[in-house]
Amino acid sequence: MDTRECRKSPNGPAWDGLQRWERRLGRMMLFIGLAIIAGGPAMAQSQDRAQHDAGRTPERHGKDCKKAQNCPTKVRQFGSLDSIIAADVLKQVNAVPFTAEHHTPILLQGKMMSGLKEPEKEGLKATYRAGHTIVLLDATMEHVAALHGIIGEGVISRSTDGEGVLAYSLRQENHIPTATLLSNVLRSPLRTALGDPAPTGLQDEEQARKRAAELTVRELERRPNVRILQPRDPHQNVDWQTSPVQTTVFQQNGAAGVYNTTMNIYALHSCQADVRTGLTSDYYMVTALADWTPTNARFQSAATELGDTSMYYDTNNDTYVVAHWKDDLQRTYCSSHNWLSTNANICRYINYPLEYDVTMKPPSTGSIVQTDAKPPASQGQATTYTSGFTFSWEVR
Repeated sequence: MDTRECRKSPNGPAWDGLQRWERRLGRMMLFIGLAIIAGGPAMAQSQDRAQHDAGRTPERHGKDCKKAQNCPTKVRQFGSLDSIIAADVLKQVNAVPFTAEHHTPILLQGKMMSGLKEPEKEGLKATYRAGHTIVLLDATMEHVAALHGIIGEGVISRSTDGEGVLAYSLRQENHIPTATLLSNVLRSPLRTALGDPAPTGLQDEEQARKRAAELTVRELERRPNVRILQPRDPHQNVDWQTSPVQTTVFQQNGAAGVYNTTMNIYALHSCQADVRTGLTSDYYMVTALADWTPTNARFQSAATELGDTSMYYDTNNDTYVVAHWKDDLQRTYCSSHNWLSTNANICRYINYPLEYDVTMKPPSTGSIVQTDAKPPASQGQATTYTSGFTFSWEVR
């Protein structure tokens, strides 16, 4: 197959861009599911939010910033922020009011996309072209689509359940649109014996919220990586594997930690016409790479020998009741007692994923093949790995 850029500008890409993607892959569906031990819903967004305005520079910035390496990143804030992570984000950056410059990142609420004026849209476009990050907080897919429409590049995502994301970050890296979708904080499934949220779970949720702010700041702190396109022979073969249409990282952040799925989307046009039909073909490829090492997994235990505040015997119901789970890194109370012992204990391993599933549903037109799957698999095959625990990963 000839993969050269036929009838294209020497400096142009080997695809038609956003319009072709909407036309050809408008029905491409991507589902990423994660179930931890007793999974739970996303953390509800607080309705009683604080408003954060960039009318003045935060007090901790300014005179205290004497060395470049110690200076928080300067970020242009457009409008007020009311996200649950806004306060923590603003503590870690140097937020200044929005201006028409384009050499610093931009932070705004997703809902502000509907009211942007032309100069502000030009500011977003220039910032993106300069390689700086644009972050939308509490963004819906409509907000994300509006951002891509302004910059005129990338792939528009769709949500099957209508849920938005806590933060959507977009930048270009070597002229490749690079995005990160940070999910709303997933609630901890841990409950007390009475069914109330467990203290450990509430602590994990708060850590996840702070981690969400740190992940957002990390995106804002990224240095521009934009190279100058050199003139290229239109008859030269294109290394399509180094030129995705877009790279997107889906970050599912919750009590169990952060689970990352990196998706690369490629598009290629064949210049060689089919000998029978005389038509040329378009080729598309989607690759997925998952990093789902649980960052907050640990053993917990309870034991009667630690007292009734840990575990006790309920004589009325003839059962043992856990009053309080405690971290047990050494698994001290994870072994069985001698059969003559009157003590009892219990151990659990929490915040470890039971299932991680990536499902791609391409359009029904054209031919679909699976290439270079790791581990080698065919559609619908499930493969089991052993790594301390046994789990299944279904490759569809």
